[in-house]
Amino acid sequence: MKRRNIPLNALRAFESAARHGKMLDAGNELCVSHSAISRQVKRLEEILDTKLFCGPKNNIRLTPEGERLLLDLTSAFDMLEASIETFDRSNGQSINLSCLGTLSMKWLIPKLKDFYLEYPDIKINLTADDNPVNLAKDNIDIAIRIGRTQSDNQDILIEMFDDYVGPVCSPSLINPNETFTECLLSKPLLHTITRQNAWDDWSSHTYKIKSKQQQIVYEHFYFMIEAAMSGLGIAIAPYILVKNELKMGNLIAPLGFKKNNLKYHILHKSTVNKPIQNLINWLITQSQLESDLLFNELSNSN
Repeated sequence: MKRRNIPLNALRAFESAARHGKMLDAGNELCVSHSAISRQVKRLEEILDTKLFCGPKNNIRLTPEGERLLLDLTSAFDMLEASIETFDRSNGQSINLSCLGTLSMKWLIPKLKDFYLEYPDIKINLTADDNPVNLAKDNIDIAIRIGRTQSDNQDILIEMFDDYVGPVCSPSLINPNETFTECLLSKPLLHTITRQNAWDDWSSHTYKIKSKQQQIVYEHFYFMIEAAMSGLGIAIAPYILVKNELKMGNLIAPLGFKKNNLKYHILHKSTVNKPIQNLINWLITQSQLESDLLFNELSNSN
């Protein structure tokens, strides 16, 4: 079938302008002037012999024909972009890796230099996300999560290491005339929105906290950790995320850390190419090393 000779630039200009609702924003996205976008749209309207926009220049609106074309073009461009990304990854050029935000900062990123030394031709597109992941829908090759994960039955789940949690705070928060237990019952308790029951879960096996004790919730662990170091309260934190702060003396953990029922894990598709498998194998090795390190460090401290 012979295809119509419609300029791709005109289609891109229309799709961007229709999606943004402004020629100026479309020009910024495509790195051209808004007048160039207008010319391309006008050219497309002439080729199709159809009006795609209506209204004044400062308040353009799509015609019914324009709305139908936008729907099809957006879908087509999305499919084209996904195909190119899939092609790039199949040739080992890039891997989409999704990891928990604070774990990326505190554990993964500091280790990636070693991976790149071993595999310099592999590019990792790292995104931070604490939400449940759908590998196929979210266009993710590998995800690192904790706890229960809803995934496709074909996806592969590999355990990494256990989660150990405990109360931590700034050394300056504790009054020399009180014990840490007394401090624990009188200071604000910090936790994250992703672990609303962290204090209740921890205290059910150790100390009973007061039911009306002030609690402050943070969106991310790194916010909570920074708040704890600033003396805003006592945080309930995973050891893997605060071990460096403990070593530097910015935080203390007088009661140590206890293993809970959560595990960090790797999630990947059942069929992967060689570069993705190389990254999976590297993550498994790093996880095994970390698991041994956690056991030794916490066995000696508890």
